[in-house]
Amino acid sequence: MVGNKKSTLTKLVDYYNIRIMPHGGPVLYPIILVTLGWIAAIAHDGCDFARVTGPAAELLTGSPAVPYVDCGMAAYRVPGFYPAANSWRVAYSEECLSYAYIEVLADRPWVSAEWLNFLSIIVGGGTTMFLWSATCLTLRPNSWRAAGVGLMLSWICQVCSLVWFYTDLCSTSSRNIQEFAVSRQNSNNSENSETSSCYLYFGSKCVITSSCLWFLASIY
Repeated sequence: MVGNKKSTLTKLVDYYNIRIMPHGGPVLYPIILVTLGWIAAIAHDGCDFARVTGPAAELLTGSPAVPYVDCGMAAYRVPGFYPAANSWRVAYSEECLSYAYIEVLADRPWVSAEWLNFLSIIVGGGTTMFLWSATCLTLRPNSWRAAGVGLMLSWICQVCSLVWFYTDLCSTSSRNIQEFAVSRQNSNNSENSETSSCYLYFGSKCVITSSCLWFLASIY
């Protein structure tokens, strides 16, 4: 009788129906896509979301000589001039700089993008870990549908986080923080002044990549 008794581990395996690849090999396709999407979502260092040129570069650095600044949602990175190459380059080994006046710079698109990006990483990461359980657990159809909803929510939040490019910093003509604060209150810029521009950079390209991967996984 003693030899016929099941161990606690065996009972748990039977109760949760734990098997190796119970859904077959094809289940790895969405799992790999989701995992790559989550890696892409967290690959950037937080200060390379966009490359900002124009007056905004001077506003952030205090120098009219600096041609551009790599900006993130919480920090930024200033390039240095290399006389030997006669060019401005970013030293990615240096730490990011925190915004000195984030309470002035961060408008509604900025704050919205931060929250949307945060939600996409949390929901996407949770869905990724949940789907990996499908390699050893038998998931019910409702569980797969819930995972699909989680992935759709993740890529929608990721895409919407690109609303950051509508922040006032990307269109300002102000060259110092005082002018920037005044122009925001007046809600206008001088038509004859040079305006700033923001371009896709590594961080925002990672957002687009992860969004595409999560979308493909959600429709699998």
